[in-house]
Amino acid sequence: MRRHVGLVLRLLFTAAALAWLFRDGTLRAQVIALPTPPRAGWLVVAWLVAGLVELASLLRFWCCLHLAGVSLPLRQAAALHFSGLFTSLFLPGMAGGDALKSGLLAVDFPHRRHGGLLAVLMDRLSGFIVVTAWITLAGWLRADWFAQIPVAASALRAALAIDP
Repeated sequence: MRRHVGLVLRLLFTAAALAWLFRDGTLRAQVIALPTPPRAGWLVVAWLVAGLVELASLLRFWCCLHLAGVSLPLRQAAALHFSGLFTSLFLPGMAGGDALKSGLLAVDFPHRRHGGLLAVLMDRLSGFIVVTAWITLAGWLRADWFAQIPVAASALRAALAIDP
């Protein structure tokens, strides 16, 4: 019974917060004016693509672990990767999941602390390189699209300025 009290309190708080937010007529009108949700087929495609992205990210992290000398089975690396992803969703900033992964690796592998930190750093930097490559490719192939909106053109120039 006691373990359900927390859940009930959270549900009540959420309902009260939503009721308080939607008491404003302009907000209700804005929510009603939102576009209709996409068709189910497109949602399935989006979920599959997102799953492939996370699988690739997991395999990249696992390879970085092995390169740094920290041998983990894929299942444990997946648990560590998704724990870091979950933590990054709810902590402010972008490094919360990396800090969690580094800390857990330091606890589990005290003799390879530097290797765990290096693996997390290699994973983050390799992801950064991939993102900058995509930005460069998109900016090069579709510069005319970005040029149509001054803010988008400025953002592209700023992104390409930090491109290595």
